Amino acid sequence: MSDFSRGLLALLKYGFYLQVFGAALVFIIVSVLLLLFLGELKDIPRDASCWAAIILVSLALILFNVYVNVLRFRRKFPANWIFCCTIAFLLALGNAFLLPAQDGEDFVWVLEVMALMCLYLLLGLWLPPQCPPLLYIALTSFIICALVFFCLLFLYRNCEECNMSVLCVDGAMWVGMCPIMLFQAQVIYGYQQTIRPFFDIPLCSVLLLIDFIACYTFLTGIEDVIMAVEIFSASNQKMMGDVASFYAA
Repeated sequence: MSDFSRGLLALLKYGFYLQVFGAALVFIIVSVLLLLFLGELKDIPRDASCWAAIILVSLALILFNVYVNVLRFRRKFPANWIFCCTIAFLLALGNAFLLPAQDGEDFVWVLEVMALMCLYLLLGLWLPPQCPPLLYIALTSFIICALVFFCLLFLYRNCEECNMSVLCVDGAMWVGMCPIMLFQAQVIYGYQQTIRPFFDIPLCSVLLLIDFIACYTFLTGIEDVIMAVEIFSASNQKMMGDVASFYAA
């Protein structure tokens, strides 16, 4: 292969990455800006805000399903970008309506989610020779799970001021997102299908936005997750069963 051909392939590869990650970054920035903007307008009644979120997210999911299953839209420019930008805007706007007004501490979660995504996208970039992609995902997920476990164990034994409930839920997100993000990274880098998805650049960017929204929403609702775990714990289940038996009698 000539130097010109190598240079052309490298240019196409980096142009592909620039479009995927650049568009995803724009979608994420717009999502955060919508959270800030709508946070200033939270005099909207809560019920109306929830209904708006349900409608917007439902429309986004319908458009997403149509786009994914109709190849004519996925392969045709600029229809593919119009569809995906619309889906991204509806998801970001729906998420902004769904979440309560955010303060400065909440936006610290943005940095954590971005760090998580960057780490897993970088881990997905490397694939050992002769190693099947799915085996690499399994091994890496096991290592991440072990690291999170030992970090939590260390903090539990040495940090009395740490809120272990919050840290455990946070760690569960890191463990749960590892195989998902690694698989998406391998698809983007062409390890899953031996070719990069050049025709699905907008779709890859939207999927990265969905990862961001899911993680950020999970972290902002971390207290609710802890409360749900406590409610459905074994002791509380016994108490609720006793109460139900008392009223049934």
